[in-house]
Amino acid sequence: MFKKLLFILLIFSTSYLVAQDIHFTQFQMTPMNFNAAQTGLFNGTARIGGIYRDQWSIYKTPSVSIDAPILNIMKKDWLGIGFTAIKDEAGSAKLNYTGAKLAVAYHHAFDKKRKTVMSIGAQYGLMGRSVNREALRFEDELLSGPGSVSTDYGKISDAKFKEIDAGINLRSILSKTADMSIGVGLNHLNAPKNGQVDKGYKLPMRLIAHGQLNMDMGKKWIMSPAFLFQQISSVSEIELQGVGTYKMNPDWNLRGGLGYRLGDAAQVILGATYKDLNVGFAYDIGVSGTNSALKNVGAFEIAANYIFKIAKKPVVDPVIFCPRF
Repeated sequence: MFKKLLFILLIFSTSYLVAQDIHFTQFQMTPMNFNAAQTGLFNGTARIGGIYRDQWSIYKTPSVSIDAPILNIMKKDWLGIGFTAIKDEAGSAKLNYTGAKLAVAYHHAFDKKRKTVMSIGAQYGLMGRSVNREALRFEDELLSGPGSVSTDYGKISDAKFKEIDAGINLRSILSKTADMSIGVGLNHLNAPKNGQVDKGYKLPMRLIAHGQLNMDMGKKWIMSPAFLFQQISSVSEIELQGVGTYKMNPDWNLRGGLGYRLGDAAQVILGATYKDLNVGFAYDIGVSGTNSALKNVGAFEIAANYIFKIAKKPVVDPVIFCPRF
């Protein structure tokens, strides 16, 4: 009973809801969740993918997506569209954040060979929050004894709201052996009202900055340092990662590396690519006081995506976007 009470206190504190916004260690494997401008930014006809995160056996977050570059514009530009669905569920009371978003992005190439591409994108989603009220226990009903009903139940309501996201991204070939990508996403741009408790509060805008540099280190190795910065209200996080990819043959790539979410968790990152199939695994090893209280139970992720190539000629010149993740 005490554990349920503690969980409810955590759930319905505003700072908790702000801090627990969606995040993934393998942010490269679910690009539209972080930046709408990455919609349709790949070489192929369509890309379908999914990712699942289990954190401390308390938070469970699956997400699936599909996107495609659909229209060439002025020979070097193109338009991308996409769809993402996500569910973030927490605790025995199953507090969840669930919904789906449609995305569109415009990609402008600065040269005919598309060596440098600037992308802008936007997403529109219908989201909701709900909780299993039968699993909740409040102080007044515990003090009143069996059969009593808390007055706090009336303050809790399911919430449905609209979300608008936007983003910008720049990808460029720096040389014959290096390319880079950097972008900024703005989620909850419309500050939707989350009516979960006492008609709710406005969900603050979430700022996301991300970047990755890919460098060929000889014929067999690619090194890929990356970063992710997120801030919502006064809460922020920074992730730094370094991943190496070993090119076994033209079809097979293996990768592995380490990351660190400052003040929170060390990360182990593994993955493989076979032709157009990409799979990944990550495990977070907590280093904060919270991890100690939870008996060192970490978080793990599994992810996969597949790029379909139906057209004889790719919509995007493959010399630009050699997929690293």
